Amino acid sequence: MADLNTRTPELFDGAFTSFGDCVVAFDSWVVFSGMAKAYEGLFAMNMETSRLFLLLDNRTFLGARQIEDFQISKSPRAGQDVAVTVTFADGGSVIYLFRFSDGAGQPLFGS
Repeated sequence: MADLNTRTPELFDGAFTSFGDCVVAFDSWVVFSGMAKAYEGLFAMNMETSRLFLLLDNRTFLGARQIEDFQISKSPRAGQDVAVTVTFADGGSVIYLFRFSDGAGQPLFGS
């Protein structure tokens, strides 16, 4: 699926340098964290289409707030959604759900 030689030029420059501890697999999806250079991102691989999606990384701004870190638990699933805790550079934090029923892992924003 992905290793230290996997290059994804449409997502970031270079190859993965390491992977996080948590991997979540369900239906046709595998969600994992990976690092490349100074970037840490949350990725989703659709195993049916072999497409790799970058859901978010520490370069991402949600609204006007830059993501500093994120965490996925060992059991983050809620139906076809995956819960992610996001910490912002300003010190705030939120929990987002990523919905995978649409085929692309779109974030659900809202209260």
